[in-house]
Amino acid sequence: MRSWVMLSALLGLSFGANAADGDLAADRPVLAEFGFEAPLPAGAPAAASLVDDNGNQVLRLHLDRTGSAMAAFELDPATLAGRTIQLQARIKAEDVDMPPQSWSGIKVMLHTNGPSGAQWSNPNNVFGTFDWTTYGIRITVPEDIEVARLQIGLEATRGTAWFDDVRLTLVRGPRQRPAEPVGLDNIYRGYTDVDRLRGVMVSTAVTEQDLRDLKAKFNANLIRWQLHWGSVNYGDDDGRDMEAYDAFIADQTANLERLLPVCEELGLYVCLDLHTPPGGIQHGVGHYIFQEAHLQDKFIAVWEDLVNRFKDAPALWGYDLLNEAVEGLVSPDCLDWQELAEVTARRVRELDPDHAIIIEPASWGGIGGLADFEPVDVPGVVYSVHIYDPHSYTHQGVSGSTEVWSYPGVISNTQWDKERQRQNLQRARDWQNDYGVQLYIGEFSVIRWAAGGEQYLTDLIELIEEFGWDWSYHAYREWTGWSLEHDSNPDNNQRLEGTDPRGAAILAAMARNQQPAFAR
Repeated sequence: MRSWVMLSALLGLSFGANAADGDLAADRPVLAEFGFEAPLPAGAPAAASLVDDNGNQVLRLHLDRTGSAMAAFELDPATLAGRTIQLQARIKAEDVDMPPQSWSGIKVMLHTNGPSGAQWSNPNNVFGTFDWTTYGIRITVPEDIEVARLQIGLEATRGTAWFDDVRLTLVRGPRQRPAEPVGLDNIYRGYTDVDRLRGVMVSTAVTEQDLRDLKAKFNANLIRWQLHWGSVNYGDDDGRDMEAYDAFIADQTANLERLLPVCEELGLYVCLDLHTPPGGIQHGVGHYIFQEAHLQDKFIAVWEDLVNRFKDAPALWGYDLLNEAVEGLVSPDCLDWQELAEVTARRVRELDPDHAIIIEPASWGGIGGLADFEPVDVPGVVYSVHIYDPHSYTHQGVSGSTEVWSYPGVISNTQWDKERQRQNLQRARDWQNDYGVQLYIGEFSVIRWAAGGEQYLTDLIELIEEFGWDWSYHAYREWTGWSLEHDSNPDNNQRLEGTDPRGAAILAAMARNQQPAFAR
C-alpha cells in the first residue's frame, strides 16, 4: 500500500537505495502509510498532480521555469516525540536542474517547531534524471515538538519529479526515564583539581605559540584537540583508504605528541577528539562506519592505539570517541552508535581505568539526540552535546545560506532570547539529572557577523555556568568565521590584538579558571 508518512523530525540524512537495501528490508514496525489514491490536500500547488505510472497512482511535480512548488501535509506530532524514525520514499526525476544549494532541488522535507526551535530535514543533493530510486532519512524527533509538516516537491529548480511509496518505520522508541532521578551529587567529572573546565577547540595546525597566546589572552584550562581530516569531512577525499587514513592519524598525533609537554607546562587539559573516524563521512548520508562493519573494527583498533599512546600524559583529560556521530541508515551487520559507543568505551576502560571517556549522542551531537539516548554501562563517562541553536542564526551566511537574523528576536518564526535558550538547555539538564552524569558542551558558537552575537554568547555562557557544565568554545585559530579574535566584518581577516565584543563573555568566564595540578 502506498502511503504518506505522518511524522516530524529534528535531523535527517539521505541515502540511495543501494546503500540501504539491508536496512530497508529490516523487520521494523511500520508506523504510518497513506495512499495516493486520496485527493491532494487543499492548497496544493498547480504544479502538483496525481498521475498514473504503470498502473500505480503517484504524485507528480512539474515546473517549466526555475521556482518552487511543494505540496504540504499537516502532521500529528504527538505520536512521534522522542523517537528515532525512518522516513523513505521512492523518487523518479527528469531534467531537474542542479539547485544553487544542496538542500534545495527535489524535496521530501519534514518541518517541525517547538520550544527547542524550528528544524527542517530532507535528503540533500537530489536532482538530475534518474529512474525510481529510494531516498530517505533517519530522524531523531525532539521531545517537545508542537508543529509537524511534510512538504514534497521542487525548490529553486525546474523539471519533473514523481513520488511514490512513502512510509515511516520506528527505529527506536523514546528513552525510558528512571522512576527516580539520580540527581547531581558526587557526579564523575574526570578531574578533581579544578572546579571547572573552560576552554576552546583548537585548529589541527595549532602551534606552540598559539597555545601560549591562548593561555595568556584567555586563561583557558582545556583544549579540545581534534583529529580532523578536512578534505574528507568537507571535500572529496575518500576516508575508506586505510593506508591514507593511518597516515592521517600518524600526522595528527605527531603534533599532539610534540605539544603535550607544552600543554602540561601551561596547565591545559586535553580532550582528544576523533573528528574523522575510519571511512569518514558520505556527504548527505552518514558516517561509513555505520555502513561497513570492517570500519567499526578499525574504529576500535584506532582507539586502542590512541589510548596506549597517550594514557600516561599528565595533561590528558579524556577521550571524545566520535565527533557528531551521523548514523544514516545502519547496515544490518553494523552496530548503531549507542551500541558501538558502549563496545568502544568498554575497550577503552580496559586499557585505561583512569581518564574520562566522552560520548556524544547521534544526530550530530545536538541536544535533541538525547531524546532516545541512554548512558552506556561503563564507569567514568562524561556526556557531551554541541549547541548551535537556533542553527539558522548561528550559521547564517555559512554554506550558502542567505537569510539574516538578529538576536534576541524572531528567528525562523520563533522568538529567541535567554528564556528560550534556557528552555532549550533544560532538555539536557533534565537528562543529566535523570542519570547523575556530567555534561560537557564540546562545541558552541555563533558566526562572527551575526547581529547580536555578543548577547547570544553572554546568555548562553551564563546558562552553561549556572548548570555547572564544562565547555569548549568553537573555535580558536581555526576558520576565522568562528574566531573571537576577528571583528564582525566577514571581509576583514586581520586578527585583533584583543577580542571582538563576542569574546567578552568567554573572557569573563575563563577569568574564573583554576590551574590544574599538573601545570609546571
